[in-house]
Amino acid sequence: MFDNHLLGMAHITGGGISENLNRILPKNVDAKIDLEKFQVPEVFKVIQKASNGSFDSMLRTFNLGVGLALICGPEMVQHVLTRLKACG
Repeated sequence: MFDNHLLGMAHITGGGISENLNRILPKNVDAKIDLEKFQVPEVFKVIQKASNGSFDSMLRTFNLGVGLALICGPEMVQHVLTRLKACG
């Protein structure tokens, strides 16, 4: 489906976004996550408030509604997004 344009996929489970991404990235590669691009579901805001936890601790613990991350080169972002949208 993606014609080898995906370099990796991470199922975001326990350990949060950063820990799960780090598992699939080479040592010399970092991920840039734009937190403005996704909306944190209300349930995670309630958990944060009830636990008096920081947003950073929430990122390290929960997926904050991001269940899957796809890794591709910057030149392939639009192609991958187009293919995903075509899948519904």
